[in-house]
Amino acid sequence: MLHQSVKASDLELHPPSYPCTHSGMLSSLDHARLIHLLYVIITHVRGCLNGSLRNTLSIRLGYQVYKQVCSACHSMEYLAFRNLVGVSHTEAEVKVHAEEVRATDLCTSATMSQVAKDVCTFLRWTTEPEHDQRKRMGLKLLMWSAILVPLVYYMKRHRCSVLKSRKIDSIQTTKIRQHNFIHCFQSL
Repeated sequence: MLHQSVKASDLELHPPSYPCTHSGMLSSLDHARLIHLLYVIITHVRGCLNGSLRNTLSIRLGYQVYKQVCSACHSMEYLAFRNLVGVSHTEAEVKVHAEEVRATDLCTSATMSQVAKDVCTFLRWTTEPEHDQRKRMGLKLLMWSAILVPLVYYMKRHRCSVLKSRKIDSIQTTKIRQHNFIHCFQSL
């Protein structure tokens, strides 16, 4: 009975499962959120913005949190600043970040869950910067396949119908015919 008194499985905690906005078939990463975040960061250096601009900036906010918190222990050795150009930052903004000009605090209020989502989206983007291009190429492939596969099937049926309608003799029946033909001439 003593070994049954405490069960560790009763005390398990499971993390909540949140839906990913970029995991759908036609969805992509939130690039607008990244661009807007960098705008907020740059304008924060000049003066504080109101909190209404924080509605669509997932990758950018994740990058900001990474730079402020995560970069102390973790590095992005395979991510160059040029990878951010055109995705979440403009070239001028990347130059600003490359010169280590960064804001330490935004005037917009952020909940911990939103910050966690932003960091997860940013880290997801850093693992696959070509995610959106690959998804777009896959959709194009599916659309062309939907057109070409029935066309090739129709052509195969049309071309092979001649072969299917022919009567093909087997080797054994031709041997029997040859034997009968030779036997007929021998009897003459």
